[in-house]
Formats: sequence, C-alpha cells, structure tokens
Amino acid sequence: MPTTNIITLEDDWLVSADTNYQGYRVNLGTGETIPTGKRVIRKWAALEGIFPEIVRGKTFLDIGCAQGFFLFKALECGAEWATGVERRESYYRALKKHLTPKGPTGCLTLLNKAFPGQMSLLHEDVVLCLSLIHHVFPTYGLDQIFWHLAYCAGETLLVEYPGRADKMVQRKPWLEQHPEYNKEAFEETAKAYFGKVGFVNLGHHNTRWIYRMDK
Repeated sequence: MPTTNIITLEDDWLVSADTNYQGYRVNLGTGETIPTGKRVIRKWAALEGIFPEIVRGKTFLDIGCAQGFFLFKALECGAEWATGVERRESYYRALKKHLTPKGPTGCLTLLNKAFPGQMSLLHEDVVLCLSLIHHVFPTYGLDQIFWHLAYCAGETLLVEYPGRADKMVQRKPWLEQHPEYNKEAFEETAKAYFGKVGFVNLGHHNTRWIYRMDK
C-alpha cells in the first residue's frame, strides 16, 4: 500500500511525489498547493471550479483524506480550519510528524478513525468524501452512510459515488448480492437527507460521479 513521504526543500514540501499516487507540492510561504500525482490531478480538476467558493471562510473535513492534498488545498482556498480523517495512519504519519503551529499547517488536524466509529463527534461546515462509499458498503447501507455524512456536514457535502462498473467495485465480493447499490438509489437516499443534490463532475475515472449536496 502507498505510504506518505516528504521531501523538504527550501520553501516547499514534496509530498509522496515519487509514488505518483496522491502526490502534491506545498509552498510553505504562499500556501499554494499543486497536485503532482495523476489521480490527485484528476480529482482536483473535477472540483477546482466550485471548491474555493464552497470552503472559503468555512471549517472543512475530509473523510478518507489519504495523503492530505485537499486539506492543504482547503487552507489555500481560505478555509478557517481543515481536519482530515484517515483509517490508514501510514498515509499521513510523515505529514503529521512535520506539522508545526507556523504558517498554514497551524490550522490543520489529522485523525486516525474508522467510519463511522467516532465520526459522530465531528461536525464541520463542509465535508469532502471521496473514495469511501464502496469501502463501507454493505456493512453500512446507503441510509446509514448518509445519516452519518449528514450529521458531519453542517452545510455542504461533496461526495463521490463509484458506480457498479467501477473497477474497484467490480472486485467487491458483495456486488452481485446487492443490486440496491446503484446510482438511482444513491441519489434518492441523498435527497432524503439534503435539500439540494446535484451532479458536479466525474472523478478521477469516468465510472465515478461527484455530487454536491447542501442542507
């Protein structure tokens, strides 16, 4: 599994750049965060049109933050605070070790929690949830998943639905036994918890749909 490593330059951090997985570059002086890994480049391209406006002046939570790109991006875009939750601590262990109270990293928190577990203790204005739904389903049904996400998100949720044709979903042993895992059911369940549900963009693959949901 990928792990996080940091190369420290004079003004920059290169985070996991050598893995080409979720690598990015942070300028510690300006706070500018530039994606370098293929997957995170595509994810940012999918969200950059709406992300800055949504997070500016808000508290931000990334559930499944991996190597932490969107945490730094949220701070760059004006978020008051960014909190990342990731089950695999190896993804962000090196990053957490390097955090200091100086500069943009002074507004960043990293937590090691499984979904939902102690997630009910977290409540932020804006919640990002990419590449999670298919990992916790069917242990938690769509209704349970959205109950927790709606509790965590005070105003806005950005969430990704990996479709049944997604290669990661195709590998799941539960796929054939759970036809209720489908895009129509996903959207209907979301509308039961959020007043406004809209498609934003495709994620890093054309089998993944990113939605914006507002209370």
